[in-house]
Amino acid sequence: MSDKASSTKSPGLVAAGVLAVLTLLEYFVSVGEITGSFVLLTVIAIAKAAIILVSFMHIRNITKGTA
Repeated sequence: MSDKASSTKSPGLVAAGVLAVLTLLEYFVSVGEITGSFVLLTVIAIAKAAIILVSFMHIRNITKGTA
C-alpha cells in the first residue's frame, strides 16, 4: 500500500475532517437564527468531545485496561 493510500485511511485524519465539518456546522448554527440553537450547540460540542476522546485520547484503551 502506498503512503498516500494509507494516509487517507488514517483514523486521526478522518477524525480531524469530521471535527472540521462539525466546527463549520457549529459556526453556522451560532450565527444563524435557529430555534433551539443552544441545544444544537450542546449536541455538537458533546459529539466533538466524544470524537476527541476516542480518536486522540484513546479512551477505549483506558476502559479496557490496556495501554
